[in-house]
Order: sequence, then structure tokens, then C-alpha cells
Amino acid sequence: MERSSLGILGPKSLKILGDMLNVRRTLLTEEGLLRDYRGLAKEAGLNATEIRRAEASAGGMDPTR
Repeated sequence: MERSSLGILGPKSLKILGDMLNVRRTLLTEEGLLRDYRGLAKEAGLNATEIRRAEASAGGMDPTR
């Protein structure tokens, strides 16, 4: 997988990406990651507490879904 910084994306692209990652997915990537914000959080090295904190503070994200 090629890695790039999210800093190269503009505001519109970040909004689209955020909207897509906000929906929980059950299918895994070829690398075994979830295809939603949880997979991104794992790749970013966040721990469970940090993920729950992000879920609680993100607009529209419901950690109970």
C-alpha cells in the first residue's frame, strides 16, 4: 500500500473522505483492516481509548453503532 499524507487533500476531498469513513463497514481490506474510521485509526496507531474519544467528539459519529 502506498502511503501519503492527508495534508495533500483539499477541504472538499477531506469532507468526502470523512463522510465515507463515518459509516461502519464490515468487509475488510486485503490487508485485514476495516474499511471505515476504525481501520484508519488502527493504521494511525490509536489505542482503544483514543478511538472512543474520537468517536465521542466527532460530529455525527455514534460509538454505539
